[in-house]
Amino acid sequence: MACQKVDLTVASGCALANIPLFILSSSEYDSIKDGDEISLG
Repeated sequence: MACQKVDLTVASGCALANIPLFILSSSEYDSIKDGDEISLG
């Protein structure tokens, strides 16, 4: 899940469901378009 701001509920839910969570700056988040492929590393 890509987020700009994360609270404890979101972080806990992602951790329990084993969903990767990463925090992006506003400019990074705004640059994502439908169908974009994101790679971490």
